[in-house]
Amino acid sequence: LSKAIKNAYDGVSMITFEGMHYRKDIGRRKR
Repeated sequence: LSKAIKNAYDGVSMITFEGMHYRKDIGRRKR
C-alpha cells in the first residue's frame, strides 16, 4: 500500500495549475 500511495502522489506532483491543491492524507488512515 505504501508504494501505491507514493506512486500516486509522485504522479499527481507532475500535474500543476493555478489554485491547485490536493489532500495528502488519503490512504494513510490506520485501520
